[in-house]
Amino acid sequence: MPDDNMQDQWMAIIARALAFLCIQSSSIKDAGLAGQAKFLKGLGLPNKDVAAILSTSEGSVRGLLSYSSKTKRKEEKSARIQKEG
Repeated sequence: MPDDNMQDQWMAIIARALAFLCIQSSSIKDAGLAGQAKFLKGLGLPNKDVAAILSTSEGSVRGLLSYSSKTKRKEEKSARIQKEG
């Protein structure tokens, strides 16, 4: 079974490398850390790997994602109120 474990490790390395390349070669690079973190989480990467790719801490990634979602909800609520009023 060591071959299965080694294969899993290499697949994880390849996935992180491809995620990094996606960030570097797309417009997501200009989206800021929150946009990049959201993109990487959307690819299925755990917070630990997202933090490593973005050169930040895991706690910072959690905070960015939380703040980003709260801000989006506030903007949607404000837009709804303006539309109704």
